[in-house]
Amino acid sequence: MREDAASAEVEDQEDRPADREYYTDGSDALLSARRAIAAFSLSRAAKRIAQQQASHATTPLGTVVARRKALDGVLRGVEVEGSVVAGARAVGVGRFSPDGTHIATGSWAAELNIFTTHQNNLAHRYTLTTPHTSTLSALVWHPHAPPLTDHTHTHVMQLATAGADGSIALWSDQSIQQSREPAGRLVGHSGRVSRLAMHPSGGFLASASYDGTWRLWDLQRGASLLVQDGHAREVSTVAIGQGDGSLCASAGYDHLARVWDLRTGKTVLILEGHAKPIHAADWNPHSPNLLATASADDTVKIWDIRHPRKPPHTLPAHRSLVSDCRWAPATSSYTARTHTRRITTAWTRARLAESGYRRSNFLATSGYDGRINLWSTGDWSLVASLGGHADDKIMSVDISPASSSVANSPTVALCSTGWDRTLRLWSS
Repeated sequence: MREDAASAEVEDQEDRPADREYYTDGSDALLSARRAIAAFSLSRAAKRIAQQQASHATTPLGTVVARRKALDGVLRGVEVEGSVVAGARAVGVGRFSPDGTHIATGSWAAELNIFTTHQNNLAHRYTLTTPHTSTLSALVWHPHAPPLTDHTHTHVMQLATAGADGSIALWSDQSIQQSREPAGRLVGHSGRVSRLAMHPSGGFLASASYDGTWRLWDLQRGASLLVQDGHAREVSTVAIGQGDGSLCASAGYDHLARVWDLRTGKTVLILEGHAKPIHAADWNPHSPNLLATASADDTVKIWDIRHPRKPPHTLPAHRSLVSDCRWAPATSSYTARTHTRRITTAWTRARLAESGYRRSNFLATSGYDGRINLWSTGDWSLVASLGGHADDKIMSVDISPASSSVANSPTVALCSTGWDRTLRLWSS
């Protein structure tokens, strides 16, 4: 009987058209998560649209142009402020904390190091031996992580790390500063976890893996909600839009990027154009319709999902593989919510609005040609090209959310990591 049933199932699959997608029923937990994401995204979208309309109505074009020119001038003045050895092997990833006061790095020796950035000086603070059996290949801060200098939130999640062993480790304030052991682990992937992305609500985590899938995890339950196929080869990156939190992009070694609606689980778009594997992707927080993808074909493509039939804008980004791409964060104030407390840092929304930084965006890319390139989103021109790592392979770049903290005087802070085992801090 079992053999007959199996044969019938195989025959049924063979009769299905190859160009159709099929969906299976999800769990009640996944349905609940999609409803929560939908409610979150609708609320955020309404606020974003209202803010954009108000901004367009009150900001003269001349002011916008002047702000962009001012930012371009600041970008041209970026230079290295400090450099430290951040691992026993190549340092594959470095990311600023939500308040910009710390940088976490992950090395191929599975080390997690955390540095402070006080007054543009790098100072080592923690070295944690992670449970990953080999390379620490991805890390991401929780969007609501409180400052590590605040010791009143010991069990609040700070960040997540992932390794080539397919596991994900969750780190709280207490687990970083006291036990030095992860607060939790997520297991399910059968291959290297290459990239992590947090949902802006803070309740969900996405992971991309060389097992050909990406997953969506419920952080409160510590469980996998979704195992998503769709790529013919390894999935190297995943990105969730930090504006509305409704869209997720995945990309990989099949040269394709897919855009998914997290509220329904369906593919919205398939983006074709890269000639080699895609290694990074990032959504523009200022214009949530724009997606940047970085590839081994030496280019970065800017996709406008409002116009799917329009060819993407292609940046001749580097002379070799493009390892990372990051938009300037839209965060103009840092707020962490807990059950009993609200924390707000000194760089307030008003100050950043006055400096014009919030409306003046830019893109940073890193490559295996030893360069960090800064691009204007006004005309997609190359504004600045930075070099300084001892080896040509720069493996990651990030932009501090605290890049502008003084009224009418925008500043920019970046970090980069590389094959030379160093973390570098850049500032204007």
